[in-house]
Amino acid sequence: MKRKLLALVLALALVLPLTPAADVFAEGENPFEDPDLKFYGTSLTLENNIAVNFLVKKDDFVAAGYRSPRVTFSFMGREIVENHYEGHGGYYYFTFRGIRSTGVTAVGAEDEIPLTSCLLGETITATLSGYSDTAQERFYGQPVTESILSYCQRALATPETYTYETFPTLIVDLLTYGAKSQTYFGFDTEHLVTSALSPVALEAGTDTIPSPVSIKNTSFAAAPFPAVKWHGASLDLEDSIKLQFYFKTDSIAELKIEIRDDSDALVAAFTEDDMERVNGIYRISCSTVTPDRMGDALYVTAISTREPMDLGDHLEEGELPFVELGVGTVSDTLRYSIESYAVDAGEQYSSDTALLDLIRAILNYGASAKAFVEETAHERKVKSPATTPLYTFDHENPTTDELRAMAIKAMRDMLTVQWYSENDLGYTYSGTEYPLYAAQTYAGVPYSGAGTGLLHWLQYYNPRTGKMTVSGGDIADKLGCSCATGLMWGWSSVVTSITWNATHRMTPARGCIPVGNYTMPDILLNDSNKGYKDYTTDQIINDNGEDAILEAYARVLPADALVSYVDSDTAHARMVIEEPVVVRYGNGKINPNSSYVYIQDQHKGQRLSSGWPIVTAGGQTLHYAGHTRQQIYFKDLLNDSYIPVTAAEFTGFYGYIEPGAYTTYSGSISHLSDLQKVTVKSYYRIVTVKAVIRDGDTVIDESKTVCPMQITSADEFSYKLTSANFDLPDDFESRAVPGKTYTLTVEALLASGSTHTALTATITKS
Repeated sequence: MKRKLLALVLALALVLPLTPAADVFAEGENPFEDPDLKFYGTSLTLENNIAVNFLVKKDDFVAAGYRSPRVTFSFMGREIVENHYEGHGGYYYFTFRGIRSTGVTAVGAEDEIPLTSCLLGETITATLSGYSDTAQERFYGQPVTESILSYCQRALATPETYTYETFPTLIVDLLTYGAKSQTYFGFDTEHLVTSALSPVALEAGTDTIPSPVSIKNTSFAAAPFPAVKWHGASLDLEDSIKLQFYFKTDSIAELKIEIRDDSDALVAAFTEDDMERVNGIYRISCSTVTPDRMGDALYVTAISTREPMDLGDHLEEGELPFVELGVGTVSDTLRYSIESYAVDAGEQYSSDTALLDLIRAILNYGASAKAFVEETAHERKVKSPATTPLYTFDHENPTTDELRAMAIKAMRDMLTVQWYSENDLGYTYSGTEYPLYAAQTYAGVPYSGAGTGLLHWLQYYNPRTGKMTVSGGDIADKLGCSCATGLMWGWSSVVTSITWNATHRMTPARGCIPVGNYTMPDILLNDSNKGYKDYTTDQIINDNGEDAILEAYARVLPADALVSYVDSDTAHARMVIEEPVVVRYGNGKINPNSSYVYIQDQHKGQRLSSGWPIVTAGGQTLHYAGHTRQQIYFKDLLNDSYIPVTAAEFTGFYGYIEPGAYTTYSGSISHLSDLQKVTVKSYYRIVTVKAVIRDGDTVIDESKTVCPMQITSADEFSYKLTSANFDLPDDFESRAVPGKTYTLTVEALLASGSTHTALTATITKS
């Protein structure tokens, strides 16, 4: 039986000094050798194929008189010439991705051996070259050698080069994973990579036996008529963290499969082209789960994307239409995790000691990866350049003018807020990908047409540093905001009456108040659940006449909104930031060609051709393209069918309510299980809820849940802590001292951008 290897996904950008190799060319044998062509150092990227990055300092390369950098890699008898490089931070990054299961066969092996953790000790030789314009030739530097093992040894031997406590554990656990992989695959077992470490160095590794928990449920959420049925789930141990899901169906035509996490964020999506037929059943493979999320739940659902069939008169009397896959959800939702696989494998292969050792090493590696990710995220936030935080409240009884100013500032903060990524992200728009790099700081919440993505950013916001930290795959699928939710970002900081999140919901019938004296049709005023998509803003303008709408434009105030919805492709929302300049004809009517107003908005124009605005180390934003102040003439507003609306709080109709969270629970909290009786409430939308246990001022345990992000849901104002939607802190029992009393708080992050305590209690460890 061919054994398969699991390679874990994690992005690390840790640059350590490079140890040069011995000279390869004897003096005089290579006339095109130049000692100025040299590497600055190497870094390691632990993703699905364990890559090694060779760094070249750009200034040194150019100063030496060269262009067109290139690196030649040699690995296990194979030579690769790499012209592609990434340039950022003043360096060229040449990445060797050969440590994976493609294209290389180990000597003496009967079949191809996966080149991931088996080969951490194998040597990579790299040679830098550059083209000299003066000599019209390509010159070469001295070849250098590197391996994953030598990198790890150098890192462990020079603790002054790293600042994270969890880093040595991660390095040793990686090598332990490699050694167990060598044993499992029978590859060079006489030279296990851990044998190169001293007993003292090995002590940094994890020595506990992991206790994975299975959450597998093939019918977590039932579909009424499932045409797709799950047949099983497994982990392909060949290359990366590759979860495989098997299913049966009569046809995969117009079928899509989505994998989401507990926050309903999209982890991966698959179409017909991604579905393989194997022995009469279909299979999809997902390689986008990072190792720090091995215990996280994944929810897999099949969805039919075909349009509903309108058979009309084609049916005989009494005959029912038959659509092969139906429309919408066509499978039960499968819940699974990597830990679930570990539990299943432990039960099914309990006698395979090598496999069990490998799985334990993988889980320990995942745990140390999670600890490292958490520590580095915190450190990066602390060390990041200061920036203006999102607006926090300091007025108990603000005037309507102050409320408007708060809303405008909140939206401006959204357009300029700084954020950075834990790993490289690919933002795709109109078929073109714009890469975003790990550890690089960017400005402005990215645009996405998703419509509901805005508050996803808020859960990553740290008010203390004024920064957001994000990670994941395609940023266009998971994160971002549209024009309407961008405006809502500002309004939600002071408004409690929002019931919409998209432009077609921003008409006065959906929670907004008209500005001016234009009227609305009865179908919208009398029934807010019908007709709002059929009766568009251009029809409202036609019914009221252009003069009435122009007079409405003249009455807008800062923080009011201008909304246009003609159809799904012609829709936009803008925030007014200054009172309009109104010019009238001699007869008193408004001149739309000369009258104008200043607005700000969030739209796709803020995406640069090369990505998002970059923030330098000094805090300066480069090439920022956000529209924080844009002049719009009334004639253009008319041509694009805009109507002006506002929120009740801006008119003084509703009294302003200070942001806060509370609970009506009056019982005592003597055990953590009592939290499941608590409902957290707020007049503002709840983004996240967490329970925090403190020993004095020291946090000893914390658990967070992300609430649903549908802005139209009234449940956003009330969140019940149940075992189904809230994970209680699970380390308290093991870490608490018997007889000692601890403080427990339940805290809520609100859409206002501020965190508030809903409940405070004490718990004494029994």
